[in-house]
Amino acid sequence: MKDLWDKLEVRKRLGSLRFLKERGEGIDFYSNDYLGLSRNLGFREEMVKLARNNPEALLGATGSRLISGTGKMVLEVEDFIADKHGMEGALLFPSGYMANVGLVSSLLGRDDVLICDEYIHRSVIDGWKMTNAKRLKFRHNDVGDLERVLGCLDCLVVPPRKIFIAIESLYSMEGDFAPIKEIVELAEKYQAHVLLDEAHAFAVFGWGLAHQLQIQNRILAITVTYGKAMGLHGGSILGSKNLISHLINFASPFIYSTAQPEFHALSIRTAYDFIENNPELPMRLFENIRLFQSLKTGPASPIQSYFPSAAADLQQIQTKLSENGILIYPIFPPTVPKGKERIRICLHADHQESEIRLMQQLLNETI
Repeated sequence: MKDLWDKLEVRKRLGSLRFLKERGEGIDFYSNDYLGLSRNLGFREEMVKLARNNPEALLGATGSRLISGTGKMVLEVEDFIADKHGMEGALLFPSGYMANVGLVSSLLGRDDVLICDEYIHRSVIDGWKMTNAKRLKFRHNDVGDLERVLGCLDCLVVPPRKIFIAIESLYSMEGDFAPIKEIVELAEKYQAHVLLDEAHAFAVFGWGLAHQLQIQNRILAITVTYGKAMGLHGGSILGSKNLISHLINFASPFIYSTAQPEFHALSIRTAYDFIENNPELPMRLFENIRLFQSLKTGPASPIQSYFPSAAADLQQIQTKLSENGILIYPIFPPTVPKGKERIRICLHADHQESEIRLMQQLLNETI
């Protein structure tokens, strides 16, 4: 067991040891609650009402989806989700992580190739590790480099049977956007299949950037998650009816996990309606993004980054801001590449202008 302790000691020396601590009190600039729904009293009342009207849905499903975990309400909600996104089918998972692991691990075979943006989420990598497929990378958001990789596939000893390209629409650490349309067009040129993770764009940019561009049906699979802008939990994979049937039959995390309570599905349907009926929420968020951009250059997204000076200690910065009522989170390798450590800032719809200015001022004093 010595090697386990040695690895922890290395993390300690680098100042990047992870540990659990109770969520602090203060102004939240670190969670993915982009629309502020976890604190929205109107949304909370909708959830309480839903629980009162459906008490039988609150308890456990007692089995996997293939055994006792699929009630009528769950199937109706999956149809509802598919219709909202303008796609044939949807399949609910307990989390976006499990959705991506199930998707990638079930699709890839020994003679296939997965080409990933270099900053793709860990869930995609973990899904790939469950396969015998080959994995290649292209430079972040670089369509030219992606085409270079696609053009080299004929040079492989065994040409790939199928080619998959994995990207995110809004990257969780960089806060920037993939050139989705260009990548889809390139995939069509090379007969490749796109896997798109919309975790951080969903509900901030409508039902996702692919839906806004009206190209969702040119993409093999889209993952959306409900634990970020929707303030709930879980995720779903969207695609053709054939894809959904494939996942039901071959996605291990789906097959072998106990299903979530039916209330989980009902709350997601309620949240779709609540967001649709409250368009001022994303409007307020975009006002806060524009305010932030007027104070510091950054992408037009709710995810922003502060990079420290060479002498700055990210954990000391976190402590100083916490003492002033601002909750932020430092990001270390391996979550980001070595040398790209940062403070990750998440803007929310319910932030006040004074709160954003205070956070900005404190960071400017410390970085």
